[in-house]
Amino acid sequence: MNEPALPKNLRWLRHWRKTLTRMGINYAQFCLIISTKLTLANRSGRTSLTGQKRPRKAKRPARTLLWTFLGNLLIGALIGLMMFIPMVLFSRLAVLFGFLFLMFFLTMLTSYAGLLLDPRDRPIYTVRGVSDRTLNAAKLTIVGLFLLVTMAALALPAAIILGVQFGVLVGFAVLIAAFVLAIFSLVIALFMYMLVLHFFDGEKLKNILNVVQIGMAIALYAASQLPNLLGPDVISHMNFNLSLHFVWWEFIAVPMWFSGLPLLAHGDIGSLSLLFTFLSVALTAGLFALYLHNAGRFEQLLEKLDQSSDRVPKAGWWFKLTRRLATRSRETAAYYTLGWRQLQSQRDYKLRVYPQLAYAFILPLVLVASIMRDSAGNYLSHMVGYMAVCLIIAAPLAILNLKFSTQPTAMAVFNYVPYGHQSRIRQSVILAMYMRLFFPFIVIMALLSLPFMGLHAVTAGLASTALTLALTLAIGKISLRGLPFDQEFAANQAATNGVLNTVAVLVGMLLAFAYAFAGTILFSYWFDLVSLAVFSVVAGLLIRSNRFA
Repeated sequence: MNEPALPKNLRWLRHWRKTLTRMGINYAQFCLIISTKLTLANRSGRTSLTGQKRPRKAKRPARTLLWTFLGNLLIGALIGLMMFIPMVLFSRLAVLFGFLFLMFFLTMLTSYAGLLLDPRDRPIYTVRGVSDRTLNAAKLTIVGLFLLVTMAALALPAAIILGVQFGVLVGFAVLIAAFVLAIFSLVIALFMYMLVLHFFDGEKLKNILNVVQIGMAIALYAASQLPNLLGPDVISHMNFNLSLHFVWWEFIAVPMWFSGLPLLAHGDIGSLSLLFTFLSVALTAGLFALYLHNAGRFEQLLEKLDQSSDRVPKAGWWFKLTRRLATRSRETAAYYTLGWRQLQSQRDYKLRVYPQLAYAFILPLVLVASIMRDSAGNYLSHMVGYMAVCLIIAAPLAILNLKFSTQPTAMAVFNYVPYGHQSRIRQSVILAMYMRLFFPFIVIMALLSLPFMGLHAVTAGLASTALTLALTLAIGKISLRGLPFDQEFAANQAATNGVLNTVAVLVGMLLAFAYAFAGTILFSYWFDLVSLAVFSVVAGLLIRSNRFA
């Protein structure tokens, strides 16, 4: 009997053959599904105007996992720097596992949820005799592999730093606890999905699932800004040097449980560290065993997501108004409508982009509130009108994800559209994205700044609109190639999203604060009008450059 083929970096799964077989999993089918799905995930095909897939050589799985690791290692290095804060070990571990939980859960929700909730696998595989349990095990292995590599990259810098400071055993214990936290987070997410899938059906199910996922991601982003909301006066009175005594709120702060194992490795053997170790390991193992018992049911429930609706989205007044403002011909209006409809229907796009967009809206409001609270006068309150520029931190991710669609071959229709220039289609879709996602927030921030700036808020809002539009068009011209919505999102794109998020936040915030401080210091109508004129000309030139592309 021939041994089922597995990628080289997954051949260690052969040692689990007997265990998987005892769990009711067909090992040969399990290996074949993993090899097939990894090969598909490593390909980055694009639909051409003829409707055919452009052949791309598949990357090796090991190389894809390496890029995933290196991409998240940048974020892990930033988390690791916090381990130099002068606090006791328990406090550092609490901060570390809190951030690991935050970043890992956000990555899982925004980048891998679409792969976990893909309803198309079951109709394909079950007709070939694959059981639901075998299919779910294969999917979970692939997603789990990428997630564990992600967690390793996030936790490794902090583990090395703590290992140097407190001993090698502590460093190893941090890595083990981080992997247990990853499994715990994944199982919690799976149970959350099962709960929603069990109680809802049809279009309502899809809407509620999106609301739950996006809501959780936004809540986690908002929670990360809690120190800025509390302010230095409140934080200065807090004692961050946690003691190894029982405190009731520590049992609610679930990420703190995973500090137990590193504390034991450090020699802090007490009732609290023993209890935290038991809670983190035993509860994770129990929940994971309970999920495995219901794994087949999860695949059956996913079929609900394949239900379609005949409801035609209505053309609202905002869509009609923005299309009139953003288009100059029937051709570009048609492309604009296409982009708007796609942004309405692409649920995975919303899940990957909306949390970052909400963060781009929450972050400047929190920072401005903090500045206004700490400043003696109203001078810095003028910054409110210029902070809409912070929305640009969401633009790279929003544009990058315009490449992906659940039905990429549908873009082959442009083979039959006469004179369908790709550059016009791209630009019209980017304008639809800007008007749908960014412009409403700019209007809201301009209205919020009216009490502080008066009529100056209008000119500041117009200048911010011109600047963000010019930057969005420039980013789109550089990063978006070919047709939008002509690729399928794969697991290897998740690391790209994570790195892009980090870089966009750092660079975008520097640019936004530089512009906001210039506007605050000068606080002149001339500054706003000159900015409006310059950036409007730049945006106009970018739009005009696509007419003959």
